Amino acid sequence: MHVLDIIIEDCRFDQAQSRYVGCVIFEQDSGQRSSFFCAVNPPYSFTEITTREYAAPRIEAAMIDDAKRQAMRMPELRSGRGKITFAKKYPVELA
Repeated sequence: MHVLDIIIEDCRFDQAQSRYVGCVIFEQDSGQRSSFFCAVNPPYSFTEITTREYAAPRIEAAMIDDAKRQAMRMPELRSGRGKITFAKKYPVELA
């Protein structure tokens, strides 16, 4: 799976779960799109004062990382017959 573009849609904070949720789409060179529903914990504690400029790139990176984790469960990737490659770097460094 060679990913040409990554799209994050409907990213929002879910008050009930205290997590960010959204849909991450991997657009592939084959023309296919793989969608993953992602839910990630905030990159900060609620006691900290955090600006959107600080949090947004980290939330996006966490969403992409979760989508990649989910993609690795696909049969062709889990069996080792395929691998995930990306045409460009993530917006921020992933842990």
